Amino acid sequence: MRDVLFSSVRLLDPACGLDLQGDLFVRDGLIADFGPHLGRPDDAAVVAEQGAVLCPGLVDMRAALGEPGYEYRETIASAGRSWCIVTEHEWHHQSQDDYGGSSGYPAPSRATPGAAVATSTNALCGNGGTGYCLNDWNNGGNGNPIKMYYGHSSNETFNIYYLTGMCGDGHVHTSPACPFANGSGLNAQYNTSVIVKIEYAFSGLCVGTTQNDNHTILTPCPDNNGNNGGWSSIWVLAGESGCFSSFQSLFESRYWSNQYSANQYDTSGSLQSGGNPGVQALVPPGSDNTCWGYVVN
Repeated sequence: MRDVLFSSVRLLDPACGLDLQGDLFVRDGLIADFGPHLGRPDDAAVVAEQGAVLCPGLVDMRAALGEPGYEYRETIASAGRSWCIVTEHEWHHQSQDDYGGSSGYPAPSRATPGAAVATSTNALCGNGGTGYCLNDWNNGGNGNPIKMYYGHSSNETFNIYYLTGMCGDGHVHTSPACPFANGSGLNAQYNTSVIVKIEYAFSGLCVGTTQNDNHTILTPCPDNNGNNGGWSSIWVLAGESGCFSSFQSLFESRYWSNQYSANQYDTSGSLQSGGNPGVQALVPPGSDNTCWGYVVN
């Protein structure tokens, strides 16, 4: 299958606020990158049509939803909310048609360069997707603990959304320093990485913590510019650095990384599994990091 570069098209997804004039590159049938000005890869076919719009499928001819009968996993509303682009790179994806899903968009499953989409039937689990998974324990509301549990269970639909307006374009930058504190060294360490939120599909709340406790809870989500969210609700998708497989990725907390850096820990704070069912996920200092991945419920 020949690689294709869609050049100077309008990249449009109203569901997640994406409206960008730019390029989109498809490699081996999968979205590999997009942005305002992509270079032309060798041997790629170029599609350049003035005034063209590239957007999700307008007609979904083959969708399998949880409603009716399995509303605890998915509703029509949560499914409709979930097809938003999450990032320009870091999460590998497979065609959503592999799972009987939406036309035109892939589902995130493992971390390698490539664009991805949040899907309402995925659980975010440790050990690259093979370990215990994030769970909205007892399906609570704001402030409810997020604990670990077995995959393929209820209350595990956590979607990743790309904060496209934060730091100007949704990426970590060194000049001006964003989103980490200036002088921390973290912006240089994670330069160009994507900034995201991790949202529980059925409540619209996000993975975060309190101000003084690094154990994870549900907290208000930030807006697309990173404003108005709860403590530690902004994460940097750190790719496979520190993981043992290209199918895994880390999540670095903006808030706790700043806290640890300011208190002489000389380290960032990443999302870590509680290690056992019923134990809260947390964001400790140090290098004992969890590599996360998606499984399909």
